[in-house]
Amino acid sequence: MMKFKRNTQTIVRLAAEKSHRARRRVIEAITVMEREGATINFNTVCSAARVSKTFLYDPKHSDLAEQIRSLRQVNFTIGSDQAE
Repeated sequence: MMKFKRNTQTIVRLAAEKSHRARRRVIEAITVMEREGATINFNTVCSAARVSKTFLYDPKHSDLAEQIRSLRQVNFTIGSDQAE
């Protein structure tokens, strides 16, 4: 029986490109939402960037998740100040 070596280079490259495009969409969505003063949280960013929460919670994208957490806190603080 002959064993074939699978050529996975193309699929790995395409997956990396897809992830890179998703990261760019998230960064762009956060930038626009900040500029517009929109509510920033995982749900709103996922919706605006067309990505899943799983994508944002993935350790590979922990920088994006941390940015959302910090902006969510700023947003929450500003909202609390305005309510008073």
